[in-house]
Amino acid sequence: IFRKAEIRPLTRPDGRADLSVRTQDSWTLNLQLSVGTEGGESFFTYGVTENNILGYGKSVGAVHSQSGQAVTNDFRYSDDRFWGTRFRLSPFYTRRNQGDSLGADLIRPFFSLDTPQAGGVSWARTIGETSLQEDGQESSKFLQRSRTASASYWRRLPHESLFVQRLEAGWYSQREEFTATSQTLPQTLPAGRELSGP
Repeated sequence: IFRKAEIRPLTRPDGRADLSVRTQDSWTLNLQLSVGTEGGESFFTYGVTENNILGYGKSVGAVHSQSGQAVTNDFRYSDDRFWGTRFRLSPFYTRRNQGDSLGADLIRPFFSLDTPQAGGVSWARTIGETSLQEDGQESSKFLQRSRTASASYWRRLPHESLFVQRLEAGWYSQREEFTATSQTLPQTLPAGRELSGP
């Protein structure tokens, strides 16, 4: 969000020094527009993103895209200093004509080489129509519900003079459920599944 930053020491009469910091803001409003053809289908996308809302360093964006019959609307927000902390909050919502997705990340990153620890959690839920392919054609359709969640913790290993080493540990969980629709052929509905592990 800054084009440049300049720090200058100013000597005071008592022998101490003040630091004068001058910054120049960058242009943070980005417009997006694209039109074309791909794979024999036309597509177009338009959207807007602001990366420094009211000078607070938060960003928000909305993008609409259409390719053939597929229509997607994507909305995202990001706050790198959530509630004045070092945590970064990044929720999103994506709406498609065949379903939607909702999720969020809350992460405290390594913001310097000397940061001793970091970590975060993420969660996402997706509902949408999916299909099986046979000979290059859709043969059966069904509704798929997916949920993923993860948590991680990162630790900087004891100080080394030449390089920084970090250790990461976490847990990941994924759950898939499938529901038949009027376009589901007999004996083609996949079984639900659940995966989890370190």
